[in-house]
Amino acid sequence: MLYCRPIFGEGFLGRGMGFGCRMLPWARCRIFAQVHSAQMISPVWMRPAVMQVFRGGIDYHSYLRQLILFGLFRRRTGDLGVLEGFLKVRSARQLSEEDYAALPPPHGEDRGDLSIVFAGYTPMFKPLNGWHEFLLQELKAITRPSYLALADSFGEVPIALCVRCGNDFPDPVLVDGRIGKGQKTPISWFVQSLLAIRAKVGRPCKAVVVSDGTPEQLQDLLSLENVSFIRPASAISDLLVLSRAKVLIGSGSSMFVAWGAFLGQMPCISHPGQPFSEWDIEPSQGQFMGEFDPSQPSEVFLSQAQAQLEGHSAEG
Repeated sequence: MLYCRPIFGEGFLGRGMGFGCRMLPWARCRIFAQVHSAQMISPVWMRPAVMQVFRGGIDYHSYLRQLILFGLFRRRTGDLGVLEGFLKVRSARQLSEEDYAALPPPHGEDRGDLSIVFAGYTPMFKPLNGWHEFLLQELKAITRPSYLALADSFGEVPIALCVRCGNDFPDPVLVDGRIGKGQKTPISWFVQSLLAIRAKVGRPCKAVVVSDGTPEQLQDLLSLENVSFIRPASAISDLLVLSRAKVLIGSGSSMFVAWGAFLGQMPCISHPGQPFSEWDIEPSQGQFMGEFDPSQPSEVFLSQAQAQLEGHSAEG
């Protein structure tokens, strides 16, 4: 029998891996189970996130649902639970995904029970390209119905802005108009980028903000016409909202934003200095996925955004 399971970070609860990073080994494991007809074992999604409390810069009202990932997921039909899976594979030969791939054929036949472990977040999205629709459906299959309904309740999402404000992202330092990898994206860039898109479209299309920040931190953005802030929310409902956007404006160094861009496959932009190319996401429809300077805007992106937003009223 061939089993597979994703593991996250260090220890039983996966210390050291956020939601976006956890989804990478989960996704590789889910694809492996589909391709090889393997029995998948559910992971433990809930995570410790103590340091974020001391760092500050987060909305504590959503701490359990945004950072701890408490109660967001359910066991997928057909998968083994954590305890049941542990008992099933305790006598199986355990291999990493790399070790399994290196086995001479036949890989699984006549080798007894094998348990393939998927860990780590490299090689980013490269092995996932082409699987975005499958993985989106699989993600919905393990999401609790209340959070699916919460994401659906926001209706159409013409423009989504994902703004990372936590103190695990240092303040930006602009050099020749570019910011460094891993730095916060200035709120002013989100404002200017949204205004550039609306100017091209010719109307204030509805925009929703997904963020770990507070209304005070996002004030300049939220004060714009027809911009709403998603609260209360959760990590998974926020991601599902991003995946439904027609156009995405995001913090380029955020794995969470990368997942929204990958699942949604929409035109998306990031601040100069933080290209989406670092995630190895291949645009499935030739859509723009790159850096954007509102002072010298890409006409390719603006034209694609305009095409995506045609037929959407200011409200939707």
